[in-house]
Amino acid sequence: MGFLLFAARKLQLKAKMNQLQYRQMQLSQEQQTIASQIAEKQQSVNAARNQLGVCSQMSMMNSIMSQLNGNDDIKGILQEKGTNIQTLLQNASKFNLSADQTQKLQYAYAVAQNQAQMQTAYTTNVMNSVLDASGKLELSKLQNKDNEIDMEIQGLESQLKLIEGEYKAVNDGEKSEAQNSAPTFGLA
Repeated sequence: MGFLLFAARKLQLKAKMNQLQYRQMQLSQEQQTIASQIAEKQQSVNAARNQLGVCSQMSMMNSIMSQLNGNDDIKGILQEKGTNIQTLLQNASKFNLSADQTQKLQYAYAVAQNQAQMQTAYTTNVMNSVLDASGKLELSKLQNKDNEIDMEIQGLESQLKLIEGEYKAVNDGEKSEAQNSAPTFGLA
């Protein structure tokens, strides 16, 4: 009868070990998913930064053009030459500008460029800070989830070691019981 109790307990322990191993496998898959989500998030933050750089350059050029178009001295030059600011900047030598006009254009361009660079630097810094904060928040959530999974896996491993130890003891007990309860048929 003791032999059957050992066999039943072995089956229970084996089922529990299988459950724990299955849960470990599920958690490992979750960790892989989280690792890929972390990589994707880092890539998306980097892509957003790259896009921000391109947009900043375009914004800076638009700001320069806008400031130059709003400058009264430049408006006068544009009306006199019958062109727009972009064409004038690209082909200044073809318009036979006077020294005074060239100096006004260069000064206005330098002022507009400095203002645009300051605006762009400020905007870029703010946007980078927002991207960093957003990225760090999402990455920390993913890291926390990964840490929780690590802790659960460690707990499962501890449980599994205990159950494996009990399984070995039950298995040894079953063998001992089998030897002790074996009929001797008068040979002893």
